[in-house]
Amino acid sequence: CLIILIYILLLKLLSILLYNIIYIKMPTVVELKKICKSKGIKGYSKLKKKELEKLCQDSPSNGRLYGSIADGWWDGDDNFHPHPENYIPTPKRVGPGWWDGDDNWHEHANPTGYYNEEGHWIELLDAKKARKAKAKVQKAKAKKAAKAKKAAAKKAAKAKKPAKAKKPAKAKKPKKAPKKPSNKDCEESSKAKYKGRPGPPIPANDCKEGEIRKGNDGQNYIAKKTKRGYLRWSKQ
Repeated sequence: CLIILIYILLLKLLSILLYNIIYIKMPTVVELKKICKSKGIKGYSKLKKKELEKLCQDSPSNGRLYGSIADGWWDGDDNFHPHPENYIPTPKRVGPGWWDGDDNWHEHANPTGYYNEEGHWIELLDAKKARKAKAKVQKAKAKKAAKAKKAAAKKAAKAKKPAKAKKPAKAKKPKKAPKKPSNKDCEESSKAKYKGRPGPPIPANDCKEGEIRKGNDGQNYIAKKTKRGYLRWSKQ
């Protein structure tokens, strides 16, 4: 029983291994799309991998789909080379070129990579570095251009925005004009401020210019006009 169980497990492991090998050798989405294009199939651009595989297998062609190579091969310039019906070559793709099914060598003028025997594109190291450097420069340029565009848009928006209206300045309150002489009767006032001062207990502006009155300190004061036109008591 133990031997049978071990045998079953080994069979399962072997089947998983074989499945993985077959799956790895299956064509990529890009390769499947190329095959669909070579067969003249339409409407394949948005399909998923499984749908592409089914479409490629179900569609009639001059040969048949096997591994990652159909009835022909793709060269380094993305040109498809078909083979006669019922003929399955194994073109060797090595270095900066490839061998076709008739053992003819095709060399790349400017090699950036090569197809391996499974039909997968292998990019050369120098080409990979150059591509990454170019992408980095292009990304920096795009970032700089986007920044400049944003700054220009901001500047334009600022220019279009109307300036804030200035608030009108508050009008200054006119100064109170000095109290002119009232020409009232020159009578004594009952207010404390007049009784507590040394001068006369009478508002000077209630008297006439030149009038003389006795102050609270017992001395005489005369009503004199100031430069501003009102009267003040001045000691004689």
